[in-house]
Amino acid sequence: MWRWLSIPTILLFSLCFFQPCYAIPTSSGQNTEEEAQVLWNSGKAALSESRFQDAVNALQRYVDRYPGTPDYLRAHFYLGKALIEQNSNSKAVAVLTNFITSCQNPVESAEGRLLLANAYLNLEKYQQAYLITLEIDQIEKKTSLPSDTLLEALYIKSRSLLNLNYLDRATQVLASADKQLSDKNSPMVKGQVFDLKLKLKISECAQLPSKDRLDEGQLRDQLDRRGTCVLESLLIFHKILKSNDLRSAASAATQVNEAFDQYSKSCSSSYSAPAVSPISKQSSSRRTAQEMRRYHAELSDQLKQDCKKNWNTGLQLLNSWKADLPNSMLGSLLQTSKSLEKIISRVP
Repeated sequence: MWRWLSIPTILLFSLCFFQPCYAIPTSSGQNTEEEAQVLWNSGKAALSESRFQDAVNALQRYVDRYPGTPDYLRAHFYLGKALIEQNSNSKAVAVLTNFITSCQNPVESAEGRLLLANAYLNLEKYQQAYLITLEIDQIEKKTSLPSDTLLEALYIKSRSLLNLNYLDRATQVLASADKQLSDKNSPMVKGQVFDLKLKLKISECAQLPSKDRLDEGQLRDQLDRRGTCVLESLLIFHKILKSNDLRSAASAATQVNEAFDQYSKSCSSSYSAPAVSPISKQSSSRRTAQEMRRYHAELSDQLKQDCKKNWNTGLQLLNSWKADLPNSMLGSLLQTSKSLEKIISRVP
């Protein structure tokens, strides 16, 4: 009884396959070429203006209603990007997978894979994100890809390896990305690479002082090395600020503030006899309890003063950068300076 539908249905499919088809009626109203253009333009504009919900609304409607239009496939790319910005990463994975499956342009395919890898990172699916970067490596063997694309792939690969606990490999990949950076790269790419480099540096600083039994000289040496390490992290922070990437600068400011806070706690810790040994066991046995308390009080004060020198050096560094940074970065710089000033003010 439905045989009469077959010819018109086939004919309609053929027309839509060989040319854009705008007139398929839906439950949401009549499709029009004008609406398609409005949705496409408004979706892209909303995305560029960081109005991500508006972008999702427009682009999702476009994808649902206009599968025959020339920009239908590209709309998946922009929709996936907007969904990631909204933290709707599972939805973004589905949309971007569709884009990659159908995309024939190798450069655009690599760009879509970068977005997909970022969605996997946000979902903490680090193995999947890493495998995506290997696919981009294969594309690069056949087609020359933009420098930003290759560097972002290295960043994602390093970040994935780091979260998979391959620290040495992550460090090597990140070092490769760092060497390839140039003034031609976008602020976002530069900021991402330096931000991950900062994270690795701060993680290295946090290993000092060791949890082993330390005498006074060893403790002072390791705390001083931690202070030097934190100051070195400030130099990476400076590069992030000069990259002029707002998102990376905000992340870096938080990391640096936390690093100085943890360093401050280490400097102010009450190191007791099990952690700090006197000159020798023989001299320890001759000291009274009052002498031991005085010894540790004096040592604690000395450690704080040693640390305070590093804090002041860090503050001087931060203040010296005000003149050579973009105005958009001064907020992150000021935030870090105030945090460090607060730490210094707590030390007598």
